[in-house]
Amino acid sequence: MAFVPEDITLWILLVVPGLIAVQLAIWIGVIESSLTDSMMLVVSLVSSIVIDAVFFGLYQVVSGPIEDVDTAESVFFTPQFRPDLVLGLLALSVVFGLLYSGAVIYDVTGRLRQLVWDRSTKYRYPGQPWEEVLKHADIVRVDTGDDRIVVGRVSEYSRLDKPKELVLRFPQWYDPSRGELVDAGDDAVLLFEDEIRMITVRSRIEDREQF
Repeated sequence: MAFVPEDITLWILLVVPGLIAVQLAIWIGVIESSLTDSMMLVVSLVSSIVIDAVFFGLYQVVSGPIEDVDTAESVFFTPQFRPDLVLGLLALSVVFGLLYSGAVIYDVTGRLRQLVWDRSTKYRYPGQPWEEVLKHADIVRVDTGDDRIVVGRVSEYSRLDKPKELVLRFPQWYDPSRGELVDAGDDAVLLFEDEIRMITVRSRIEDREQF
């Protein structure tokens, strides 16, 4: 049986919500890992199933039961095209995208992982030691390749397999002639991978009130 325009539009309406939610999570949550096309398709489809289930569940609460596929199609096209319901579905997609973003920003998976591993004497982090050390670092000391020392507050650091770069706010450089750290008045300094020899964490974010 050939598809009619309503069928195509319905499929688009049912698949696009997941894509919107996932893309919004990537954008707001700053997900830096590159998802393959197949992985993106699977994640979007699963998200669409969840979003559509919630949408039709809410619709049934308000307007009555949906008994078959034809009834589901009529939701959007009977007695005429319903742009209000389309906008409602898009709004629900945005809500899910924000929920996904919050889960990324507040590291929900990391908290669940820590909860599961809480009674273990070991803890495995799925990233790199570079990320694990800097994830909650506040004040750090960096020994450079040319034997210089700088102390500053971690502002940003590279992740994944990108070149290891570190941004320190309010940097203070050690002056050997004076035997102390000197504030040059700079707002920030960017240290590249080949300049970093060692990083020492002086304080972590949860200890910031003490400094």
